[in-house]
Amino acid sequence: MKSNQLEDLAFQYCESLAKSNYENFFIGTLFLPRKVIKHFHSIYAYCRMIDDFGDEFSGESNHYLDYAEEQLNLCYRGKPDSLSFHALYKTISEFDIPRKPFQDLIEANRIDQNKKRYNTFSDLLNYCEKSANPVGHLVLYVLGFTEDKCFELSDLTCTALQLTNFWQDVQEDYILRNRIYIPLEDMEKFKYNEQQLWNREYNQNLVNLMQFQIDRTSGYFSKGLKLLDYISGKSRIEIAMFNLGGLGILEKIKKRKYNVFLGRPKLSRKDKTRLLLKSVLISNRLGHKLFGHTRH
Repeated sequence: MKSNQLEDLAFQYCESLAKSNYENFFIGTLFLPRKVIKHFHSIYAYCRMIDDFGDEFSGESNHYLDYAEEQLNLCYRGKPDSLSFHALYKTISEFDIPRKPFQDLIEANRIDQNKKRYNTFSDLLNYCEKSANPVGHLVLYVLGFTEDKCFELSDLTCTALQLTNFWQDVQEDYILRNRIYIPLEDMEKFKYNEQQLWNREYNQNLVNLMQFQIDRTSGYFSKGLKLLDYISGKSRIEIAMFNLGGLGILEKIKKRKYNVFLGRPKLSRKDKTRLLLKSVLISNRLGHKLFGHTRH
């Protein structure tokens, strides 16, 4: 197969994977420069694969993560032999992306194989530095915004998105994977224990515990939205969508009165339409000034 044919096939594969699961890849392509869309697909394919290797291959996850690491090594040598990694190699080359964010995602999934509880919020933040923040760095590399301040503010939003994912999946993470991401120090503070979690006990202590987590996460989103001050062009809309989408999920949890046992909250089509409109407004300089740092 000719090189250009292989490249087209590789990006087509990544696109089909991304489009089959856009809910988890919360960035619309409507406002992205056409030339970068395929590179977002290749990054998504990589992130999706690493997550699947970490979560779905019981007992063999580290073996599959080793395979991913080998393919990543080949990308930086210019000789990947996997279809999706061939697309990733092209993305890495096009935007001169360093290895670290890709490697960190693998390391985060290795952590998940052994670490099932987090004693402190600081411990949880350290995990987010590897599991979530690298994704924001990859997005910024492709969009061309690589100032240190951009990475710093992106980290706030990505950490908030990861925390939001935890609060969405409190029940699923515990029942299916025996993982508790709520810091144990917070559970002790609010007098809610693991046995109550197992029993799906919904009480005022749980409400107080989850309200504390949601409010703290919202603060990260608010600070992270300041990234718009450093982004130009229509990419501002995409950045706003990352942020407001996470806040939208937190609002869903609030409306359920913090009952995390009612299933995974999701954004409806109407929610997403409102989100898009608000993102367009907030990405405008005037709209951002009016609403960006104070209202959600």
